[in-house]
Amino acid sequence: MKQYKTEAVILDTTDVFDADRSFLLFTRELGKVRARAKGVRKPTSKLTGHLLAYLPTALELVEGGSGLLIVQASVTGGAERSGRPYPSDPLLFMRQSEIIAEALNRLFIERDPHPVIYDGLVYVLGRLRELCEDRQSRKAVLLTAEFLLKCLAELGYRAELDRCVITEEPVTEQFVGWSSQAGGLLGETGYQQAAGAGIRLDSPRTVVLLRQFSRPEFMAERVNAAEAVENETIRVVYDYLQTQIGQPLKSL
Repeated sequence: MKQYKTEAVILDTTDVFDADRSFLLFTRELGKVRARAKGVRKPTSKLTGHLLAYLPTALELVEGGSGLLIVQASVTGGAERSGRPYPSDPLLFMRQSEIIAEALNRLFIERDPHPVIYDGLVYVLGRLRELCEDRQSRKAVLLTAEFLLKCLAELGYRAELDRCVITEEPVTEQFVGWSSQAGGLLGETGYQQAAGAGIRLDSPRTVVLLRQFSRPEFMAERVNAAEAVENETIRVVYDYLQTQIGQPLKSL
């Protein structure tokens, strides 16, 4: 039997039989995988309290004929030291984490590792805990959208944010459009050629924010934009994400 030691974030769980539980994991070394913890729902299980949704966890896995089994687990990433793994505003944290988890499940195939995405996921979940603890809901929502835009870029779906995606001409502030189907910005001519497949953005500042979110470093907590611009940016990101996935996210 193969044995693995890996870091993972639990994206989803399903109860199996009387006491087992199946976990959908996003791991650093293996990518997205499913693993079962036997007897974990029993109060006496040594894994009880160590397999918590949306928290980074150090795992020992064994792979046998029936798939991966979790044999050891311990929460990491600072949550294990706090004595309280979830923030004082758990609903906001859970909502943003659920959106991320569903998106990752839809975007990534199993056994396809993306260490950069995993490291970003751990960072974002840690920051979400802090932001939700401080009740900074706007920053939490922005950070979630930024991370998902970075995930799309990692998979090769980087949006065109420098010129019209149809005409390849520069986009001016006088007219800024967007098409999730075409994959980026539209100038006025491109907007007309898109024949209803695009929208006109309310503010050119939305493009500035999208460009900032496309950088390697995380910018959501540093931006200073009007609420209307933030809202439009979030709408654009989620529309683009769902277009690439091919179906709506249930968690939105």
